[in-house]
Amino acid sequence: MQRQLQHLFVILLVLAIGVLPCARDLTAQGSAVIGRVLQEGNERPVFDATVELLSLGQIVRSDSLGQFHFRSLKPGSYALQVRAVGYAPVTMQIRLAAQDTVDTDVLLAPTAQRLGTVRTDSSMPEVHRRFLREFDERRKLGMGGRFLDAEFFKKNDTREVRAILESTIPNIRIVRKAGLDFLIGARGAGWKKECFVQIVVNGFVQPEPGVMPYDLIGHFGQNVLAFEYHGVGSTPMQYNATGRDNQGVVCGTAIFWTR
Repeated sequence: MQRQLQHLFVILLVLAIGVLPCARDLTAQGSAVIGRVLQEGNERPVFDATVELLSLGQIVRSDSLGQFHFRSLKPGSYALQVRAVGYAPVTMQIRLAAQDTVDTDVLLAPTAQRLGTVRTDSSMPEVHRRFLREFDERRKLGMGGRFLDAEFFKKNDTREVRAILESTIPNIRIVRKAGLDFLIGARGAGWKKECFVQIVVNGFVQPEPGVMPYDLIGHFGQNVLAFEYHGVGSTPMQYNATGRDNQGVVCGTAIFWTR
């Protein structure tokens, strides 16, 4: 009986030793701020918003669902500022207790953007002028997304399009498979898993992402009139949820307007 009690004591001691580091780890995690950035009125997620804890200088960006988080924070009061293209910035005060998690939704109000009208050459074909009008109308809506206009491509006419996109749009990457280019987008898990971007060329959705690429090899700035990149939250309605990877996750939309 005494030996059994000794064995039981040893087992409990081993278990306690294993649990203590876990308890210390949980304590070390500190407090957290989590939440979502949403558009005021319809509560659509705002993708790629800049979320900053001003006093700490910590910055994160909202994912395709509008989600963001800060962890391992000390108790105290923090000023949280959220900014996104096409929206009025919001600053709010957050107070954290020890081992506390604050969950908050931040609503951003769309603002009218003062953008110059796209200038079109009178000698330009009507179809190209129509492309640029649609591009400009969407840009003026202030619904998010990233836009590269005709003037930009004119200045980069001798650069390869793949190099332009990789150096200008932080949320997409280009991977080459079997000699072909595929566009992949960042999502909540970052770049750990390939997430194929939906491709639209001159208003036409290309075949299923990841199956047939829109080959960028040999394309230069002079071949492109304008370009748009949209996350899930800012993808235009007519293209929304039409491009999916094998797991059924929308990974963003790249819209090319070409000559």
